[in-house]
Amino acid sequence: MRFNEVKRSYFSDLGLDDGEEIHTKFIYHGKSGYKGKDLELRLNLIADLLRLLEADDVRLVYSWTNVEKLYDPQNALDYCFTHFCERAHNCVDRDGTGLLIGDLDDDSRNHLWRKFGDFRKAGTPWTFGQKLPRFVDTVHFVDSRVCELVQLADVYAFHLSGSGGHRKGYAAKRLSELTHDINLFPSSYKVWPK
Repeated sequence: MRFNEVKRSYFSDLGLDDGEEIHTKFIYHGKSGYKGKDLELRLNLIADLLRLLEADDVRLVYSWTNVEKLYDPQNALDYCFTHFCERAHNCVDRDGTGLLIGDLDDDSRNHLWRKFGDFRKAGTPWTFGQKLPRFVDTVHFVDSRVCELVQLADVYAFHLSGSGGHRKGYAAKRLSELTHDINLFPSSYKVWPK
């Protein structure tokens, strides 16, 4: 996988162990194993990982919930997850099968398993909810340290969280310069509520 080639190349230059996780926030801010490592190399690593997401066979999907606009903010995760499942399902070819893989997070894992189980039985909980027949059985949660796809999803999520211009300073400006020509327009997305 090209992901491992990019990782090995940069980790060699940065003097990092191959077992170090791609955790974009740590790379960007120089935390954990990336502490004291060359900023330009770190930012180029993020940019090159984002370029991997431009491939024709990659379908980018996201759901963004504006928590401050919710009447019921304690259910923000449910809303976001539901919208994400619908958008991801719509990106699976009609005769294809999809699999949802999530980062192993004890705080939300069991809750999301139950929610997804409900979606599989009765569809999503809206008036015009969707059945999700193209997904296999359940959401599969894995430790991000051993799953390149989850690490790559982290890179995309980091990119999305900064695309609103909330990051400031030299690193933000330089990363923007390095990524300005990368096309990461999603195949499907939902921003809610507007």
